[in-house]
Amino acid sequence: FELIKKSQEGRNFSTIDVDLIRTPFICRYQEHIEKVKWILRCLNYAKPDIGYYQGMNFLTLFFYQLLNYDEEKTFYFLFSLEAETKYQDIFLDDLRMLKIFFIVLDKIINLYKPEIYYKFVDNYLSTNIYSTPWFVTLFSNGSKVFEQKNAPKFVLKVLEDFFLDGWSAIFNCGFTLTKYYYDKIMKLEGDKLITFMIKDFCEQDILSNENFNIIEKNYNENAEKINELLI
Repeated sequence: FELIKKSQEGRNFSTIDVDLIRTPFICRYQEHIEKVKWILRCLNYAKPDIGYYQGMNFLTLFFYQLLNYDEEKTFYFLFSLEAETKYQDIFLDDLRMLKIFFIVLDKIINLYKPEIYYKFVDNYLSTNIYSTPWFVTLFSNGSKVFEQKNAPKFVLKVLEDFFLDGWSAIFNCGFTLTKYYYDKIMKLEGDKLITFMIKDFCEQDILSNENFNIIEKNYNENAEKINELLI
């Protein structure tokens, strides 16, 4: 601990601590907080080119509970995720790739669901405002991610596809869910729409496994055209 604390990478420790404190559902599980802190601190130290960004706490919590609260397995799994997939790309070069992804997602929604695109434009809701957590957490940002017995099936499917196909899975997920909540989105205006997209979007029934089959079907139907567009 002293080695990590004294290193330059220790500069993110306070951010990690604050993020965990602001994550309400883990506060019910005090015995796990220190372990999760250690996982994030060690990842921050082991991957200084990436460090720590807000939102990584959700991804860590998700896999921590999925791997039966084993901190060593969680560390190595997330280390491999950063090393062997495209995940780390969005954090390099001053988040250059992430900024490009905002434009790509914007174009996908504009092309395939223009009504929603112009709804966002009319309400001054830019893509980066609501979609940053999607890319950083890979859709693991929700209050039910710390409920092992009810692991969200759709999030697991998207993560599996991410390991196989890369970022196309996240674009597809974002578009599929935006399309799925079409009626809800079109009824909301102003701050209510912004709140829904930023806060409530990933707290809906996708994380309680309701209507999983419907969403999965839409996701599979959208996969081919999203992949073709990205290619």
